[in-house]
Amino acid sequence: MIMHRKLKFTLLVSIILTLAIAFQSCERKQAGKTGQLQAKDTIATKKDDQTVVFDSRHFGNYVDDGYAQRDKGSDWVAVTVRPLDDSFMRVSIRSRSDRKRPTCTFDTNASVVDQHTLKAFEQGSTLLFTFSDSTISVTTEKESEEGSLYFFCSGGATIAGNYQKLEGNLDATQVDPTDYTKTLNLSSQLFIVTAREEALIIESPTLEVDKGPYESVLTGEVLNAEIGDLNADGEAEIFIYSRDGEGYGKVVGYSVNNGKSMSMIAIPPIADSQEANAGYEGGDEFAIVENNLVRRFPLANGKTKQIQYKLKDGEAMRQLVVDKVMVY
Repeated sequence: MIMHRKLKFTLLVSIILTLAIAFQSCERKQAGKTGQLQAKDTIATKKDDQTVVFDSRHFGNYVDDGYAQRDKGSDWVAVTVRPLDDSFMRVSIRSRSDRKRPTCTFDTNASVVDQHTLKAFEQGSTLLFTFSDSTISVTTEKESEEGSLYFFCSGGATIAGNYQKLEGNLDATQVDPTDYTKTLNLSSQLFIVTAREEALIIESPTLEVDKGPYESVLTGEVLNAEIGDLNADGEAEIFIYSRDGEGYGKVVGYSVNNGKSMSMIAIPPIADSQEANAGYEGGDEFAIVENNLVRRFPLANGKTKQIQYKLKDGEAMRQLVVDKVMVY
């Protein structure tokens, strides 16, 4: 009887321990996904061997003088600053759109210079976003580059200037509802990427035959859009990166056909490659590196897995093919 009770007790302890370990493992995985999805309150960066943390009090909406007169018909422009992921801030510029085409529309991923300054590289210029207690100043690093700030607006307007912090949200009845926009160019080819609700739209005024719009389904929030020439044929490839609600990365790609039109690129699910998929729990980062598309994500052991894709011609369309997989 005593031996029987000992066996029952041992079995009970074993079950409890097994459940506890399983719960902790599940909790760690879920925390990893959530951590990748939810942006941090602060973004830290290394500078001269010191960690610089951006002041989270600068998050929020900033508006120009016209915003206070919006009920009288004044045009206005606003700047929104928020954390995007562990490395970048998202700076978005929107304007009034209820009566006419928006004056200024712009999104960029900005990195930390110091606790009161962000910078981004767009259209060949370095943009600076400088904060005080209640204002943001939008300028360029070099005075000779100030002309680039007109690129993101119509009618001769510019995003340069000072904006006052707004307590609360922007006027939803007037603000441009575009979720993300970016203009990409390669040589003489120009492409405008726009995300709105669940639609991803690309237009190109430089294509000879079909200028678009090319529309596809958007999954999650757009992280970035890039342009390159992966197969070195002199024609552009465009990739748009997003992350869904569970922290998993998604890619949409298009390739230009002889300067006339675009076709979608076949992008295989990561699960199609056992070597690439091993240890995958989301938190992806993407980038065009030389003539490759590179995908990176963290592993549970603290290391990083990197997958390198090549662009190949397929029977029906061009496709990305896994070229190298490495862990470091």
